[in-house]
Amino acid sequence: MIEGSVDWILCGLCNVGNTCYLNSGLQMLVGTEHFVSALKVVYPRLVPPAQAYTAAHTSSPSKQMLLQRLSNLVYSMGHCDGNYVNPRDVLQAVVQVNPMFQGYQQQDAQEAFRCILGAMNEECTDPMSPSCIIGRLRDPLAYNGNPLCSSSSRQVQLLEFVEKVYEANRRAEEREQQRRKASSKALVSGFLSSL
Repeated sequence: MIEGSVDWILCGLCNVGNTCYLNSGLQMLVGTEHFVSALKVVYPRLVPPAQAYTAAHTSSPSKQMLLQRLSNLVYSMGHCDGNYVNPRDVLQAVVQVNPMFQGYQQQDAQEAFRCILGAMNEECTDPMSPSCIIGRLRDPLAYNGNPLCSSSSRQVQLLEFVEKVYEANRRAEEREQQRRKASSKALVSGFLSSL
């Protein structure tokens, strides 16, 4: 078995009208042992009862819903008795986080992956969020020794992985924007000099 991969057979995801861009990112995440382990540990705490969500929380209910639906998808893919699982619920949650993914058009896999990781990163690092995972894992004593919040190197590794991938994608996007800006300037400059 490859280090860091899951140790059970996962079924695939069906294409719900040009959603292969989303499926590829989801299958990569679900195939990552640290991601699956952390989701299993934190799932009971991800979405609090409706009355527990107050205006003081700065996290978005749609981001919490995305984490809940990701957790449901992991479970379904690991316990599937058919050939595939329908990722429609995750797609709907992604659309709520970022309406750019609305409809069934072709999209960029990297943008969808970045949207998911960005939502997870924001939800997991918001100190007012009911699902603030990183702080709970890194400082279990701050949470009265609750065993659900105990430190685990696997969960910390996953969360650090999510942070690193999110940051790398953010930097890559910034470089691409700078490249486009420079390219546009060169194009305009070349056009003006040809006049």
